[in-house]
Amino acid sequence: MVFKTNNIQRAVIKSDGTIGIGTTGPTKALQVRAGTDAAADVYTQLCFNKTATYETELRFNEPDNGPRILANASTETLSIQQRYGNSPSVNISIGDTAGWSMDSQRRITTPYQPCFQATTPTNSAIASGLTILTYSTENFDVGGNYNTGTYRFTAPVTGKYLFNLSVNLYNNPGVWAAVIRLNGSTSYYGNRMTSNITGDNNVVATAILSLTANDYVEPYVQSTNGGSMSNSASWNRFEGFLIG
Repeated sequence: MVFKTNNIQRAVIKSDGTIGIGTTGPTKALQVRAGTDAAADVYTQLCFNKTATYETELRFNEPDNGPRILANASTETLSIQQRYGNSPSVNISIGDTAGWSMDSQRRITTPYQPCFQATTPTNSAIASGLTILTYSTENFDVGGNYNTGTYRFTAPVTGKYLFNLSVNLYNNPGVWAAVIRLNGSTSYYGNRMTSNITGDNNVVATAILSLTANDYVEPYVQSTNGGSMSNSASWNRFEGFLIG
């Protein structure tokens, strides 16, 4: 069924029950377009469709580029997207158990705020000088930004990050210090242990760093004589998270 004014089609009800206003070929239960169907095919579209993942959609600057507002009555969520091509570059979800979220194109907020904690499963020999710590076991890694092969955390977004490094030493001589290293060059030292460490002792370092996306941070220890690190998971930790 076609509806016309001035001999121009304005609306249509197709045989499958879909209704189109401003379009000749609706694909949703109710599809409303404001704009043009010309070569540029740029328009604003409102869709209602109970069978789709999102029951209600408001799209701007279609077909692919532009913001969208999508409402899902079954999950009681509202999603706001900015799209380039077929994939959302920014996605904000409201009302679900995740609360607010954004992907790596913008600042990441709870619950996808990057955070990690890694430890070591084995005793390790430590050479004299500056030695990277092989913290290869993750207790958690939200966002997957810590690499257990390189022992490196890479910042997914620009922001302020808090890091803590703890190293457990046992019966080691000389001077020891925990060191948080930024981009393989800048060192942030913690406390130092000096001369003939007996029994279990920890050196720790804590730093708040201003990182840009793709900056990386690694755990190190510095020793004048070398020695050994115990495998205590509760005492050996490298951890951090995005403050904001």
